[in-house]
Amino acid sequence: MLGIVYIPHTQVGIIEKIWSSKGSLREGQIIARNGEAGYQAKFLRGGIHFGLYPWQYRIHKEPLVVVAEGKMAYVYARDGVPLEPIQTLGRTVDSNHFQDALRFLEAHGQRDRQRGILREGVYAINLALFVVITEERVFSGPVRESADRYESWKAQLGSMRAFDPVVIGTGVGGQGHFRAGLTETSASEAGSKPSLAAATPDFNPNVDTIGVVSIQDGPTIGSGEIIAPEAKAIDGKDHNYFQDPEAFLQLGGKRGKQLQVLTDGTFFINRWFGTVEIKAKTLIPIGYVGVVVSYHGAAGDDTTGETFRYGE
Repeated sequence: MLGIVYIPHTQVGIIEKIWSSKGSLREGQIIARNGEAGYQAKFLRGGIHFGLYPWQYRIHKEPLVVVAEGKMAYVYARDGVPLEPIQTLGRTVDSNHFQDALRFLEAHGQRDRQRGILREGVYAINLALFVVITEERVFSGPVRESADRYESWKAQLGSMRAFDPVVIGTGVGGQGHFRAGLTETSASEAGSKPSLAAATPDFNPNVDTIGVVSIQDGPTIGSGEIIAPEAKAIDGKDHNYFQDPEAFLQLGGKRGKQLQVLTDGTFFINRWFGTVEIKAKTLIPIGYVGVVVSYHGAAGDDTTGETFRYGE
């Protein structure tokens, strides 16, 4: 009755206002921005707080969000501006890594799954607005709703190993299910040249790899195209190999399979935004040629002339 609430320093306090002189939330809103009745955008950090009388407030104690080292977490927003027709994920806005719910809403952050991810660390997040999915658990907060959808997303992300970064150029670290086998390739005339495996003893297809990226958000590619063009850096602004979805789209990137590939390195890519297939590189040893068929670019013209004859 004294209105004193203690929040442990390992938790946050989500404020639910039972009644308010400012009335109820507008239709479609879940989070109160201006003191209306309902879940509040501002929340309580660890410590003792006064003036939170039980006949007006209900305080829900929720844990801090912990993302393990070397892992990623995915975020879903319950409130905000609806997605546009061509979007599958909410745009990234400045909200201090989803820790400032009011700033997120005032910056016209969008409801639904987010392009932004959380890297390793500890975060104080309003779990009435956001749902955070980590490899260990789903932080869904005090809102009473079925958790089946979030658990399903967690299972899907887990099956894709989407909580781990994409690692290119190593045969270890969880990439085994992407490994390609090296096949024996002979020359056109039997016995004329050694097999490809024998000609390239240092080539390891489990290590010598590239990542082929497919983007799931943004405008579609043009009619008749099957590969999206590269979103090149402009004035020093780059999407850092698809790790910055907002920059990728601002640079004109489009959804679909990408012309640009990932080479050796570690990449923290939101798998809701882009999926990655790890493929073995193609090595052409001395004494061999490689014939390339391109599926990207404008249709070409035959410049060989009418008198040209194949095989002559």
